[in-house]
Amino acid sequence: MATMKNDIESIWQQIEESIEEEDIRKGIIKRLIIPQWNNKLFLGVEIETRKRLFVLEAPYKVLRNLGPLPQTNGFEASIRYLGDEEENYLSLFLIVKKTQFHDLFVSLIKNILEHLEPLDTEHLVEIIILRLLKWQKFLERFHFEGLGEEAQRGLFGELFFLNRLLEVGVNSKIVINAWKGPEKTVHDFIFEECSLEVKTSISKQHQKVYISSERQLDNSQSGELYLCHFSLDNQSGQGCSLNQIVRIVKEQIKTSPLVSELFEDKLFEAGYLDVHSERYENPTYSIREYNLFKVSQGFPRIIENDLIEGVGDVKYSIMISQCKQYLVAENAVLNMIGDVDSNG
Repeated sequence: MATMKNDIESIWQQIEESIEEEDIRKGIIKRLIIPQWNNKLFLGVEIETRKRLFVLEAPYKVLRNLGPLPQTNGFEASIRYLGDEEENYLSLFLIVKKTQFHDLFVSLIKNILEHLEPLDTEHLVEIIILRLLKWQKFLERFHFEGLGEEAQRGLFGELFFLNRLLEVGVNSKIVINAWKGPEKTVHDFIFEECSLEVKTSISKQHQKVYISSERQLDNSQSGELYLCHFSLDNQSGQGCSLNQIVRIVKEQIKTSPLVSELFEDKLFEAGYLDVHSERYENPTYSIREYNLFKVSQGFPRIIENDLIEGVGDVKYSIMISQCKQYLVAENAVLNMIGDVDSNG
């Protein structure tokens, strides 16, 4: 199965190479993958347009009541009768809309296959639809070319802090479960006894961080709240890239398959795909300063209770220099998190 997933791109290339430049045929060329399964899965190419496609043959009774299928600017899903299915079978048909999205389509199909098992057809179709829905949401939130500079820096900060927790021995399952940044919840990390918000900045003077809502630094519903701030230098050519911190975390948790799978899912939710990895080799970041602040009474912030009726969707900035009196030691935060063990 793993080998087959690695061969997806080469299978498509072989099909494309088999189509003559002046080929005027219509229809598709498809090849069976995972032949040992009872369910028939295919990779293919539409001859006329050279667009790549993925096909699952399934009984008519399984596909007839699916309802509207996920659609995006990148791919189109449909139920089709191709003419070569078994009796009373149809095809769940997934095709890329534009050839420039072929690389992204490879990632989509790999992601689908990683979540499939040799199940009965009905469950197989259900899993495929669920993955397509996730990709639909993903492509609505993120650009086809990958994360922008600010989003990369924000993800780097969250992963750097996550890795720091792993380094000091906080249980990996607890850490990855607590990482909520990809889910766009109010806080980036939510533990039983406390929550943390991670912010980064790269300016050399007048360090400030941006707060996206009146709830982001509101701890009225979350117990203790801490603000983690990384002052980054991306000018030195040294330090760690986004790709590197991803690899470091994966190495830390590799002995826990379920934790690793959850981390991969959360990276996806955060908008990080291997297909864009070349984009994330630079810049590299070094940590100029790392501080933890306890968000408590008097901390410079705007919270929901401070707003007059009719005011909302507040965005503002905080000068880090005005937070120094709220500094706390890392150990104080670790004691609140707990769940430290020797195995990670």
